[in-house]
Amino acid sequence: MSKGFYAILSFCIFGFCLYFNILNGEFISDDFITIVHNPAVKDPANLPAIWNAFNTRFLVGLSFSVNDALGGLNTSGYHIVNICLHIINTFLVYQLILLIFQAPYFKKRKLSIDPNRIAFYAAIIFLCHPLQTQAVAFITQRAVLMATGCYLLTVIFYLKARISGKSFYKIIAIFTMLLGMFCKELVITIPIMLFVCEMLFGEFKRENLRRIIKNIAPFSLVFVFLPLILHHDNTGTGSVLGLKNQMMKGGMDWHYFLTEISYLKTYIRLFCVPVLQRHIYVCPIIKSPLEISVLFSLGLTVFLIVTAIGMFKNNRIISFCISWFFVSIPVELIAVSVVKKPIIYEHWMYLSTAGLSLLTAYLICRIPSKGIMKTVFTIILMALCLLTINRNEVWKTEIGFWEDNAVKTPHNRTVQFALARAYDRKNNYARAIDHYHKTIEISPENPLAYNNLGVVYLKLKRDGLALENFQKAIALDPGAPAAYNNIGYLYFLKNDWAGALRYYEQSLTHRETPEALFYLGKTYLAVNEKQKARDSFVKARIYYRQLRDESKPQEISEILKKEF
Repeated sequence: MSKGFYAILSFCIFGFCLYFNILNGEFISDDFITIVHNPAVKDPANLPAIWNAFNTRFLVGLSFSVNDALGGLNTSGYHIVNICLHIINTFLVYQLILLIFQAPYFKKRKLSIDPNRIAFYAAIIFLCHPLQTQAVAFITQRAVLMATGCYLLTVIFYLKARISGKSFYKIIAIFTMLLGMFCKELVITIPIMLFVCEMLFGEFKRENLRRIIKNIAPFSLVFVFLPLILHHDNTGTGSVLGLKNQMMKGGMDWHYFLTEISYLKTYIRLFCVPVLQRHIYVCPIIKSPLEISVLFSLGLTVFLIVTAIGMFKNNRIISFCISWFFVSIPVELIAVSVVKKPIIYEHWMYLSTAGLSLLTAYLICRIPSKGIMKTVFTIILMALCLLTINRNEVWKTEIGFWEDNAVKTPHNRTVQFALARAYDRKNNYARAIDHYHKTIEISPENPLAYNNLGVVYLKLKRDGLALENFQKAIALDPGAPAAYNNIGYLYFLKNDWAGALRYYEQSLTHRETPEALFYLGKTYLAVNEKQKARDSFVKARIYYRQLRDESKPQEISEILKKEF
């Protein structure tokens, strides 16, 4: 049997053994928005709804919809798909490295190291590294897995086209890049990566530059098509991502950009020493380019770039690995600087890890003694496997996940708020109240924390405390409809129709929501305002149908049939 067969077999065994403990892992964080409470994924045949919800991640949404159709909200199916995608990407990393060593540059040179060994070592490091756990165990980050697969396939087929001279491979490469545009925006750097490959591994000469640009030109379509796809993001009509809205509301913030530059060293540290991992990192925003952390990161960046240039003549593998890192990660740096997201997420390193894994494997394979080389690799592999298995334990339950983060970053409002919601979802209201109070202690002007705390008190029938917190939420954010809705519902439960009408109507002046319209209709019915009730129900039914919620429209139709 071929070495490729044994490689893929090894990847499958390692992949499922490392991630076996997350097969029954719960939905966590954004999973509730993208999957659990997202009606668009309930029907894989309803492509317009999936498009409205996911836009540039349409294929990801479609895959969630297929998962839902096959297994509902049983998380095992979702995790199996993510693990399989990670294994496939590992095999693609393996194939890419083998292909690099078949490029014109290496054909003219005698290799002192075994390309198969380097490719296998690099792929296994990519597979087993604990930094990858967020992309694999976090179901929503399937977008990263799918986009990375398309990215790797594009580079592989482009190199195949250049090595073999067959244009068919180039057509496949363009097709896989187009698929990647509907997975995640990271594919936008593909043309730059292809130029790097040409420069390092092709027959790069100044007189060939025009031909190289001509070869890469079709891939520049990504610079046009991706913004066009993003432009059609239907924010406000079912979009769960709201990427267009985030970009429009944002703007380049140089303080955030400096902070991202400052934390480049953290990404590299996490690859080299993957300990103290967490979902939310505390990253104070940098105010001046002269701060020590910025200068250090800039110095490290300059050093790595100079190293890549210096190695161009004698060691192009090292040049390629450094280039891969710097080409694959800027999309996240710029996105953060525009939309002002948290500074670090580990899944942003998923694609970049391929280059760093190759660099690690290459340095290991340069060890002269085979015995020492194998020992070093075995020790590194065992350490990575143990760290990955241990990290995956955290991803098994939503509460355990956020508790781990709360231990490491106890004074972070996002962590405390998420932990409160996790306890709320498990009906552990005492702990939910405790963590909502901690959120408010850290961030006293957080209207959502007051609103959610009020909801918990409402569930416990502590109406006075519920009303008090809803009113605090409104005082902090008079334009948010949720607290008005909740006060309206509180009065509705008390049969205080005047109070319910007042707050539901106030809610609708800020934003029409199907829930407010539905209960407004029921309140109008209670006071015998039948025409107004009918109008509210009809509007609510339209909204629920837009959200692909079929149960509520049926209930409304039954009410209309009975009452009118």
